[in-house]
Amino acid sequence: MMIRRGLAAALPFLIPLPAMAQHVAIERVCNMAVICIESNPCQDWGQEIHITEQEDGSWRVLWEEDLPSDYELAADILAPEGSLEPTRLRSLIFANHETQAVQMVSIADSGHVVVTLHQPQARPRSVTGFGLCEDVDRAEAAE
Repeated sequence: MMIRRGLAAALPFLIPLPAMAQHVAIERVCNMAVICIESNPCQDWGQEIHITEQEDGSWRVLWEEDLPSDYELAADILAPEGSLEPTRLRSLIFANHETQAVQMVSIADSGHVVVTLHQPQARPRSVTGFGLCEDVDRAEAAE
């Protein structure tokens, strides 16, 4: 009888727990197709950027090798229940206090990306770009 109680008490610890979801880092290549500078008409752009979530949860947005690329996650929003397009939206931010400039990069799991730059002390003061991203694995397979 005592052995049964001991086994019954230990049983919950012997049942395997569900596996914890592993963090999957994001690596995307994005083609920024359209740029809008201040209130001027938008135009074709053709700029390629790379957006990477590192294993430690930090983010990099690589425009060119000599530009700052460390961004902070500002928002991570799951699709609301019943949404038309069930996609996750992440917004990354880079703030440069020396030049009073803020850049926001918003990426959706659907592949859409929007970049906004606001820098009131320089010209142009504001820039917005639009594009599409692919996971690096898919982009390499397409080549």
